Amino acid sequence: MSHVDSGRITELALAAAPAVGTEAAHLAHCARCRADLAAARRVVRAARAVPQPDRAPHPHSRRPPARLWRAIEAAARAAAPPDA
Repeated sequence: MSHVDSGRITELALAAAPAVGTEAAHLAHCARCRADLAAARRVVRAARAVPQPDRAPHPHSRRPPARLWRAIEAAARAAAPPDA
């Protein structure tokens, strides 16, 4: 088996799915892949340890204020042709 793909290393670090079969056997014998997995797990642990208020919000996690929607609607109406 070739080395474990970096995307799969990330999945393993996130505990999305455990290594099984030839993948588990490869990790047991390949120092490079074990080191990559250990490093990814450290990153995941560090990220999960950050207190929730300190995490940057997802840009779409909050709705814009109602006043913004009203301003957009007013601007669209002002720009629309009279018969629209």
